[in-house]
Amino acid sequence: MSERVILLIIPGLREDDLARMPELQRLAADAAPLAHSFPGLSAVVQTSMTTGLLPRDHGVVSHGAFDRDCSLWSPKTTTVQTPAERVWTTIRAYIPEFRCKLIGLEPIAADHQRSSVDWFQQCPTDVSQTTVDVVEEAVSALRLGNHLLIARLLHLDGAGHVYGPESDEFAAMQAKLNEEIGELFRKVTRWATQMNQPEPLWIVATEYVIHPVNQCVQPNRVLQQLGWLTNTFDEHFSGEEAVLGGHGNLAWATGEYQCAHVFLADCPESPPAEGVALAFQDVDGVAEVLQEKGKQRRDLNHPNSGDLVLIAEPNATFDCSVGLVGDLPRGTHGSPAEQSEMRGVILASEPGVLFGSSAMADFDVAGIVLRQFGI
Repeated sequence: MSERVILLIIPGLREDDLARMPELQRLAADAAPLAHSFPGLSAVVQTSMTTGLLPRDHGVVSHGAFDRDCSLWSPKTTTVQTPAERVWTTIRAYIPEFRCKLIGLEPIAADHQRSSVDWFQQCPTDVSQTTVDVVEEAVSALRLGNHLLIARLLHLDGAGHVYGPESDEFAAMQAKLNEEIGELFRKVTRWATQMNQPEPLWIVATEYVIHPVNQCVQPNRVLQQLGWLTNTFDEHFSGEEAVLGGHGNLAWATGEYQCAHVFLADCPESPPAEGVALAFQDVDGVAEVLQEKGKQRRDLNHPNSGDLVLIAEPNATFDCSVGLVGDLPRGTHGSPAEQSEMRGVILASEPGVLFGSSAMADFDVAGIVLRQFGI
């Protein structure tokens, strides 16, 4: 068991990156490949990591939420909800004095909470959405008596999306991230020595791996060409709430990166799911079209999922607008972590923390954290 745990979540981190990051290697007394849940999106993976559940159970299946009752799509994670209990809530039930600090995580509300504001107010944590100075925030959190620190480090994420994971810009961010982790480690070690405290246990986990992109697929343009989507609300697909049902719309797609959810209108004129699936099977850049059995196979069989779910090819990304596509990103993520190059890595600063496993999944992280607090 550990008195304090520091969990660093790093989007874009690959096992091969460790060779160029000696400060991170220092924390790798234990290591294993890490597969993300599908879809490999921030809100989904962070919820799996902090609940120990798959999307089929915790219900976070995308970066947004679609309300079937009123056909309202909201593309913001602040509207996503889950009934699942987070690790900090579980720990506090056993250790009343337990305190936790979150830095840069997506604010996913619990079902009984109306919004992320309630999540901030009600969860037994200190929450910060900024990642401007993670080092100072992290050290301050330890000084204030927090037992668990979860911080998301975004250095590789932006460079990977904009320039690609093999770019010079990505390599520069590797160096910067390595430097920041080294500074954080030294300051935490200094604090522990000065306060006569044991060193915290460090856990580092990949959120998702970023793949190179050379193709963009627009599912709503396909639906529009088939006559199933007439009123596109294009600006809403790009970042605002919208009522997508009605207005002559019989089918529409929401989502981003490598996962798109297709919803069908609840009316007699709506096309059959089999017909929509058939329409997408031959679309270049679409790897899989999931109906009910497919969603079960991908652990995405939850009411929040679309009637169908599209998975992009590894080199493709989705854009749910129907207008002209702007500059194509050089990197994307989200597809199932089936091949080794699609999996990230999990590290621990002490041997044996990862149960001696040769491979792990993101939902295993919750159990690792709970075990360190004797649960």
